[in-house]
Amino acid sequence: MIDNEALNRSLKERLDHIFRPGSVAVIGASNNPERWGWETMHSILRSGFRGQLYPVHPKERVVHGLPAYASVLDIPDEVDLAVFVVNAAQTVKAMKECAQKGVKGGVIITAGFAEISSEGKKLQDEIVSIAREAGMRFVGPNCLGIWSSAVMLDCAFHKRPEPGPIAFISQSGMLGEYLLEIGLAKGYGFSKFISSGNQADLNVCDYLEYLATDPDTKTIVLYLESADEGRRLVDVARKVTAEKPIVMYKAGHTQAGARAAMSHTASLAGDHRLFEAACRQAGILLVPEILEAFDIAEALAHQPLPRGAAWP
Repeated sequence: MIDNEALNRSLKERLDHIFRPGSVAVIGASNNPERWGWETMHSILRSGFRGQLYPVHPKERVVHGLPAYASVLDIPDEVDLAVFVVNAAQTVKAMKECAQKGVKGGVIITAGFAEISSEGKKLQDEIVSIAREAGMRFVGPNCLGIWSSAVMLDCAFHKRPEPGPIAFISQSGMLGEYLLEIGLAKGYGFSKFISSGNQADLNVCDYLEYLATDPDTKTIVLYLESADEGRRLVDVARKVTAEKPIVMYKAGHTQAGARAAMSHTASLAGDHRLFEAACRQAGILLVPEILEAFDIAEALAHQPLPRGAAWP
């Protein structure tokens, strides 16, 4: 039975467990440099994460110099956030254990879900069901990970981002990483990076709502491939842009672009002209070139919020 009371708790409280966790378990942590679990552990340790870090591995007793646990259930303390870097089938089992443990948030980096097949969609639906019954919210699956300057948590990058006023939400993990590295090379700092992936649970609208009240974020850059909740996006964005600018690049201008967006995140891009008109009504600043987005966001982060009519 779904825990409706847990689901109705404030979005901010739920997402704080993801972006301001006091403890993180890496499920699939590894001592093997060829495994994604090694890179994830390395990124978190290198970033200077301010909380407790718990590697989870079925056989290893020590991972990256830290005591490791065969299951999240064996961790003696509470766990705010679980980062999943095991395969899709193992993710289902691990999600059940996280629900039993009372883990409050998740980042599912693992691919192999709705973006590849109907069988993957079934696995994705199963992890959503488990999480909702437990009142747990999660990023992904099929995502690159996140960065949060609030607790210096990086589970996404080879080089840690520098803290700053820009939050960046990307529906493409690899392109998001490339773009953020360009922004870093220009000297820009980031409060958050969110690779949204398949958006099986949390989606762009949820992140925008959360960032609207995030004290570390002054401007928001959004790389969007699709908008499954177009009406909600417009409604949320209208409220957010009253407080903070949103700079957006929308992929899928052409049929080829729309097909590429579908292959990335298992969703459709939609009619660009209608979407563009709706975004303008919501006060979103649309840019024709994605590389312009960070320049504009950085400038707006240090200026008073424009007043009056929506962006032209």
